[in-house]
Amino acid sequence: MNESQLVSVKSRIDKLVQRDKNVKSRKSQARCLCLAPESSLRKDLWLQILTTTKLLPPTPISTDLRELPSSFNGYELADRKLVPTYKLSENGIINLRQSLYQISIDRPELTYFPELWPMTAVLLHYLPTNAAVASVNSLMKYQYFLAQTKFEWLQRCLSIRFLIAESKFKDLCRMYSPECVKTAFLLWIIAVWNLPFTHLVCVIDCFLVEGWKVFYRAGLVVSLLLLTPSTCRLDHLSCAQHE
Repeated sequence: MNESQLVSVKSRIDKLVQRDKNVKSRKSQARCLCLAPESSLRKDLWLQILTTTKLLPPTPISTDLRELPSSFNGYELADRKLVPTYKLSENGIINLRQSLYQISIDRPELTYFPELWPMTAVLLHYLPTNAAVASVNSLMKYQYFLAQTKFEWLQRCLSIRFLIAESKFKDLCRMYSPECVKTAFLLWIIAVWNLPFTHLVCVIDCFLVEGWKVFYRAGLVVSLLLLTPSTCRLDHLSCAQHE
């Protein structure tokens, strides 16, 4: 990134995190940002977005993570089909599992929270552990960010069908078997979370500004790709992971 591009990106970030900016303007800035995964600007961007939207306190409290009693801990709320690590280091994976284990203890009412694992894993790439945990805990306060029950999860997964029914691609589903269509509508969100990391972090940029509907936007494209003849066999997605 040359100097002029860097200035342009920083200008977009400044506009994105301004509290007095209207929502439409902030959405536009987030969608056009397209930072590389390794960009050092993303850490500051996410911290500023989370702080500006009051999802993260200016100074997150330190988090004392529990030791993992067994190799099963950290998976309490996860769906084994959706446990990507996005190439976190060995210590990063331990921090991830300790963080999730701590959340499962602090929130005993939760029994199934499949997005918690991938969201925390992504945040840990850019934020300190205490900030990542504080951010996830804040996101959990709002239903429009993360689905926290199996019913909400299935509802969101299946809602993509109605979005396609209202789109210009509504006749596409009739071209494939009902079983193939049903599988696509159940697995599209797993496919989104397993997008190449370069694309996934850009989705998260927008997610932090707009909420979960960003996944519907990405999911609409992914579902249409899953329903093409060359990719209609979806079994491999059930175990797809970014190790």
